Amino acid sequence: MFKNNLVCGSAIAIMLLTNLAPVTQIKADAAALSQAGSKAINIVYDTQDDEGDDSFAEMDDESDGTTEISADGSTYGKIEHKIITRNPDISVSLNYGIDGYAVYDLGSQVVLNVHTDVEFSGRVVLMPDYDEVYSDSATMKYSQEIDWEADSDNTVKFYVNELGYGRLLIQIEDEDGQVVYAESDQPSVSGYEMATTVGVLSDDRDSFENLEDARVRTQSDSVSVRKLNMQTDLFPDSLQGLEVVHYILIDKYDTSKLSEDQMEALQEWVFEGGTLILSLGKDADRVLGGFDSKFINYELNGSSSKNVTVWSDKGSSTEYKKVSVADISVYGAQVNDALGGVSVLDTGYGRVVVVPYSLVSKPVAGGSGELQLMEMILKAGYTDKINNLVQGSFYDNSTGYGIINAINTNRKKVVSPYIFIVILVVYLILCGPVTYVVLKNFAGESGCG
Repeated sequence: MFKNNLVCGSAIAIMLLTNLAPVTQIKADAAALSQAGSKAINIVYDTQDDEGDDSFAEMDDESDGTTEISADGSTYGKIEHKIITRNPDISVSLNYGIDGYAVYDLGSQVVLNVHTDVEFSGRVVLMPDYDEVYSDSATMKYSQEIDWEADSDNTVKFYVNELGYGRLLIQIEDEDGQVVYAESDQPSVSGYEMATTVGVLSDDRDSFENLEDARVRTQSDSVSVRKLNMQTDLFPDSLQGLEVVHYILIDKYDTSKLSEDQMEALQEWVFEGGTLILSLGKDADRVLGGFDSKFINYELNGSSSKNVTVWSDKGSSTEYKKVSVADISVYGAQVNDALGGVSVLDTGYGRVVVVPYSLVSKPVAGGSGELQLMEMILKAGYTDKINNLVQGSFYDNSTGYGIINAINTNRKKVVSPYIFIVILVVYLILCGPVTYVVLKNFAGESGCG
């Protein structure tokens, strides 16, 4: 009896192991992929504050638990807003990224607009990628000293290396280091997205409405376009704040309104691989007004009405009649006659594309070839740096897809309960009669019954 039971038990064990082994392996593979992905995208910084303490003041007891979902009117930015320490004399509004668009592992600006009813001195502290569960975990901390007058509106701007996927912790501390106001915000941050971003700087915020219908041809594929509206007061004055932008398109805008620091950041961004598109037409003086000859050396002799013919790569042409065209010569640039006299100037690792006509002028915008023309302009400005950024996003996207696919495969391979029922039935059918015969023979030999 014991031998037969042992044989049957071994058979059952073998069957179970045969079914469970692939599942165990898949779980291990998925766990390894997930762990590898986490290591690839989660970067933790270890810093200490001025006194050497690596934790913030405990504020859980002061939290009122208020959660507000708000959007500041930007295209992408949404914020989950929670007040931790409320102060009736202080109100804070938050902007981040470009038009609310930020990427988890790229630099970003964080702008705080603060109104205070009372005179106040102290500092503002910002902690990105903050974990409320592990509030004492190491992370990067930024701070700025402040001195505000009573009944004043103030702007505090931070540039962070990366936002991560966590929350933003904002604290306002007095001169003694006591927290008088605190909030925790969860921004909407982009991760695995294969797209080209185009920042648009224009006095007409409704211009380029169809820009996101365009596609940019890369070395291996075509990618979608993200249009990001840019504003003078929120235009970054540091290269970090422009890292999420691949192209900047300026049309119907007076660039002399940008500050010296903003212009320096813009020019440095071009040198580092960004593409600046200047759409001129009758507003050429305004669009070019903020640039000096060291950055772009040109000769401008007004503008006139002309017919512009644009040729596609396939040999077809589109003619735009009575277009206001700037009479401009850009020194050191190559002129693309197929695009109606567009000048392309390589600067550092980046590129400046000077379009002598306005891309939103009525003869051009709304025409049959409007979208195709925009795609050709973007292609003319496509640099190796932009290609590396886009392809890097494609790699991250593929890695993320691999992790998700492994996890989903693991779920599909979970052993069905019906298998265990079948095993039990087989056990009863095979092992039951054998056990009965063995017991009967054993009883006969012992003289029982």
